[in-house]
Amino acid sequence: MQLTVKDIMDFDTLLDAKVRTANSVLPSRPVEWVSITETPVENFVRKHELVLTTGIGCSNDMMLFEQFVRDVIESEASALAIATGRYIFDLPPEIICLAEEHDFPIIEVPWEVRFADITHDVMKELTKRQQTQSRKSEEVQQQLLTMILHGESLTKVAKYIAKQIGYSVVITDKKGHCRGRSDTSRLFLEKWQDNVDREVVPDESSLTDSTAHHPLHTKIKKIMNGKETMIQLPIIQEYNRVQGYLFVVAVNQSPMLTTSVVNILEHGVTASALAFVKENAIEETKMRLRDDFVWSLTKAPLQSLDQSKERASLLGYDLSADYICIVGFPENFQKIFQKKDYESYQQWVNSMIHYIKEEMIYAGESLHKKTMVTYQAEHFIIFLEVHDHHDESVHHFLDLLERRMTHLLPEVILSYGISDFHQNEAMFTQSYENANLALKIGRTQKGVGFRVHYADTKMERALLSLASNAEICIIAKETVTPLVEYEFHRDVSLIDTITVFNEHQCNVSKTARALSLHRQSLLYRLRKIESLTGLSLVDPNDLFLLNMSLKIWGLQKVREEK
Repeated sequence: MQLTVKDIMDFDTLLDAKVRTANSVLPSRPVEWVSITETPVENFVRKHELVLTTGIGCSNDMMLFEQFVRDVIESEASALAIATGRYIFDLPPEIICLAEEHDFPIIEVPWEVRFADITHDVMKELTKRQQTQSRKSEEVQQQLLTMILHGESLTKVAKYIAKQIGYSVVITDKKGHCRGRSDTSRLFLEKWQDNVDREVVPDESSLTDSTAHHPLHTKIKKIMNGKETMIQLPIIQEYNRVQGYLFVVAVNQSPMLTTSVVNILEHGVTASALAFVKENAIEETKMRLRDDFVWSLTKAPLQSLDQSKERASLLGYDLSADYICIVGFPENFQKIFQKKDYESYQQWVNSMIHYIKEEMIYAGESLHKKTMVTYQAEHFIIFLEVHDHHDESVHHFLDLLERRMTHLLPEVILSYGISDFHQNEAMFTQSYENANLALKIGRTQKGVGFRVHYADTKMERALLSLASNAEICIIAKETVTPLVEYEFHRDVSLIDTITVFNEHQCNVSKTARALSLHRQSLLYRLRKIESLTGLSLVDPNDLFLLNMSLKIWGLQKVREEK
């Protein structure tokens, strides 16, 4: 229990002392220190300090004495005890009015009362109460830890803390959503959610008390909301990350953050952090199990559909639905990281992966589609529930995902491969293989940031089959190698030239405009292609062989990874 000025006035030492001002506030004036101070005050008086003075040096200068009293008041001392009968005989009316104006207690102490006796009694009582508070603090700490280890809810933790400090307590996640509260009324919860929606809580803009003696005070933020005063304390985990908040709520008053209350709140914050760690560990375990399960679906056809469905059900998945596989590849994680001020790339990537997976799950929920999502081998793997219009479902999903990603993570570039729909025991494995192949072909043929459907890669897959023939590979290499070597030595891309030439149906004028070349320069390049390859661009057979060789050469990376 906090020592107050009222308690001190009950000491035998002060039986003959008189309270001259603000008698009604004595029970609410905590005392944490005691000192003997004379003018000047400067910064020697602390908050919640009982100040004893003889007024020496001020007896003949009432203006100086008035300034001394004003400085003590502004230092937020608990009270000022003035020894009268030697230097100060009567308290001037100006001093009385000044103290009453600020609800500040002034105590008149007879000169015969020794300050040493007063300080001895105050320090003795402070030590006694501090020892009692320390024992109570240890009991609270032990009880809170026991509650967390026994799996009690954060609501029970909040109620226990509230009982100890005498104020309402709310424990939230980092977005301010209530995870536990001491008040049970629905009205309170609705009002709290309204505060979250209006972004009243959590408040990151309030100033902290950097002058406080207790380290927890430097993290406290005070929020005024109508008749309510809320004290906000962050629940912090490793890497100084805010996991949630503990709020102390008082109506028509400001919570008294005495040392005892602050110690209890510190234990409450620690216990809440431990609860979040425990929840996160459970959730991370579930996520790992889900990731492993989804990854296992891509490895081999299901051996026992019933067992797989049972296992999926335990993890919150439904294998009886129809799915299409989407494989996404983040193209520029490294480039984005180089622009950021983070120490650990792996830590940053893990947070990005977690965030993107959450967005993928959210996109599915928004469209009322079941999803199974994992990140493996540097790829996002999504099994998306589909119904009759398979392509439409996939593109609605990716459109929504990309809109949110553009808003929240505009720098991230993702390329996608989309499978065909399969409906058999091998549907997950086959769908994944098809989507992964479509992704590889798309990145090779189109570049980054595109969506490629497996059904649209028929020609590339046919060429990949041809590329398994050794003689065809030799022909393709012999045809393309001279063009590659020319580009290396002359820095002129003949491969891009012939590609654009084909895209414009061998129209010289259109090709020249597309490449921003003079017509004669383009004709020179085309003749160079013919001379290097020994093929005529006007002969349909030669042009077919050249184009086939270029496509097989372009698919070389896909063929090597397949």
